[in-house]
Amino acid sequence: MAFGRNALLLVGMAIAAVVLANMLGLKHAELKEDFYITKDRPNFVVVWIDGDVLVSAGFNPKDKRLSGDYVVQKLSDSKPWSLRKEHIGPLKAPAKN
Repeated sequence: MAFGRNALLLVGMAIAAVVLANMLGLKHAELKEDFYITKDRPNFVVVWIDGDVLVSAGFNPKDKRLSGDYVVQKLSDSKPWSLRKEHIGPLKAPAKN
């Protein structure tokens, strides 16, 4: 295999994280008002952290609606996360197209 087990495990964890974040994060986002935001992605709120993996969900700051976009990041020793807590208010589910 060209990628190895660690790469496949990371991809599997990322997919599982997105599915889990989608299922659990939406309800949590509708009830929560304060969220952590990363410096690199100001329109994404952190919905899940597990060890060195962080899952963020995109949102529109004007209408407080989740966009349906998710980002999975892995912490590296060379670039630490910069998180800040902000009062955003409850977020709404993504619009259905």
